[in-house]
Amino acid sequence: MKKKVLVEVLDEQASELRSGVDPTAELRAIFEHEPAVIHDLLQLGQRLWRSLPQVEPAQTFVTDLKARLLKRFSNPVSPPTPLAIGPRDRRLLLLVAGIGTLAYAANITALGVKWVIYMLGLAGLVLGHRKSLMPGRRKQRPAL
Repeated sequence: MKKKVLVEVLDEQASELRSGVDPTAELRAIFEHEPAVIHDLLQLGQRLWRSLPQVEPAQTFVTDLKARLLKRFSNPVSPPTPLAIGPRDRRLLLLVAGIGTLAYAANITALGVKWVIYMLGLAGLVLGHRKSLMPGRRKQRPAL
C-alpha cells in the first residue's frame, strides 16, 4: 500500500473518531486484502482514541485566550500612505524619467545598428567567399 493512501485512511479514521463515530470495522473490511500493517495501524488509532480522555478547557483559559487574541488582532495593519510629491519634486521625477527613457532608446538604437553592421559584414564575407569560388573568376598568380 502506498504511503499516501495509508495517510489518507488514517486521517479519515481520525476525523471520524473525532466526530464520535468509530469507522475501524468498515475500514478493516475495505482493506481486508491489504497487508497487516494497515490493520495494525487502524487498531492502534482506535486504542489511542479510546485511551485519551475527553477534556474540556477551563472557562478561565477560554476567556483569557479570547482576550489575548482579540487584543493581538484588534489593530489591523493599515495600508501605507501614498508618497506626497510636490510640484518641484514632480518636475525632477519627470526629468529623471525622461533621461532614463532617452538612455534606454539610445542603447536599443546602438544595439540595432551594431546588429545591422554585423549582418552586413557577414553578408559581405559570404558574398566575397562565393566570388572567390566561382569558376573563371580566379585571380591569376603573378609569374615569378
